[in-house]
Amino acid sequence: MKKILIFLGIFTFSILAFGVNDKDEKEVIVTAEFMAPISVNVIRHADFGTVIAQNYSSKNRPSTSSGHHGEIKISGDGDIKIQWADITQGEPQDVKNTRNLKVVLTNENNPAQQINSEFMLVENEEDFKNIENLKLTESSPATLFVTGTLTDISSNTPSGVYKGSIVFRVEYTDDASN
Repeated sequence: MKKILIFLGIFTFSILAFGVNDKDEKEVIVTAEFMAPISVNVIRHADFGTVIAQNYSSKNRPSTSSGHHGEIKISGDGDIKIQWADITQGEPQDVKNTRNLKVVLTNENNPAQQINSEFMLVENEEDFKNIENLKLTESSPATLFVTGTLTDISSNTPSGVYKGSIVFRVEYTDDASN
């Protein structure tokens, strides 16, 4: 018992006399930034309308203007990066690096029959400028238009309803230039 008391006395004296070296202590600051979740909603699907199978000049190709442009609404709070792809044709690519996205449309009644199209993602239906940078705020979501052109229609194009799909991937980015 005496040995324990002596040991405790020496230990207590050591701590009081020499103290704890505060140079051996460092503070780690922990932070967390919360952002609104990103939400992507399809307001309207793109539609070329009824197209006559005939030869078209490159300046007069059928477009979604004859039906209606697709429309998506993106909500969030911060700089975002948008990627897209033909759902059947590989990995999504950055919208800003892909001015025209090639999308294959397949005849519903005969999958061997396909036609090609090209799409753009724009901020304004009247101004066909591709998306470069996009910054969202919680109070101001972005509405974007999906505009397209049929690129290989001829008088030999078989009748039928042709469909394809575009997949969009939207995520926050730290890079203000996306």
